Amino acid sequence: MKQGRDRSISEVLKIFETVRKETEGKTSPEEFQGWVDLYSLWIDVWREFNEALPREERFSSLLLFRATEVFKSLLWIGNEMWSGAYYSAIRELRYILESAIQAYYVDREHNGVSIECKLEIIKEFEYLTGRRLIDRTDLKYKEELKALYGDLCKYVHPSYEELETVIGQGKVDSHIIFTFDKELYLKSVEFMGGVFDVFTLAFLSCSAKLSEKIKEGKFTVKMRDLEEYKMSLSLGYLKKEGLKGAKCLH
Repeated sequence: MKQGRDRSISEVLKIFETVRKETEGKTSPEEFQGWVDLYSLWIDVWREFNEALPREERFSSLLLFRATEVFKSLLWIGNEMWSGAYYSAIRELRYILESAIQAYYVDREHNGVSIECKLEIIKEFEYLTGRRLIDRTDLKYKEELKALYGDLCKYVHPSYEELETVIGQGKVDSHIIFTFDKELYLKSVEFMGGVFDVFTLAFLSCSAKLSEKIKEGKFTVKMRDLEEYKMSLSLGYLKKEGLKGAKCLH
């Protein structure tokens, strides 16, 4: 019995590895490397935010906890993207986006309280999600945030966009088996960059010390890195704040 289970698991893992090899073979080195590069960028962004927070706030910051939680999620998202589970990856990314915005809102509105108190606060407004949550924050670029959230939802909820690929384009395989789809793969990477952009915007918006580090040119993440991954919201924020090296993308 155990031998049969082990063989079944092995066969499933072989399917994932076959798709990964196809993904590597049918994308450019830059396209295949996209997830890895974004993951490396996230490590630097997270480190800067963590160091900018006063020590006493690190254990009470819900945003820092959510940002730390992302590391585990990203490993799984990378596996999903390389295995052809694009819709699952996009669902994970929408969760990360919403959790980041919620954490930012709670930290800003209830600064100075413990993370245990923040948990109770969240229980009081669990109805506050999606676009309503975005409207309640003081984050800039609300319309852009809503647009990204809406685009992610199209791949999470049953929708025209989700079914159009099957009925309109005849792409049945990506819905019923694990297989490579370049369009969905690149869309997943694009969404990942967009979610990171919002998370970085939240970091910059809640940490004056982090902004000061950028003004002094001490930010380890270079502006060209943000430009490369089209993190236009963070760059736009930096430009409006008059920070060094910031340049808006168009």
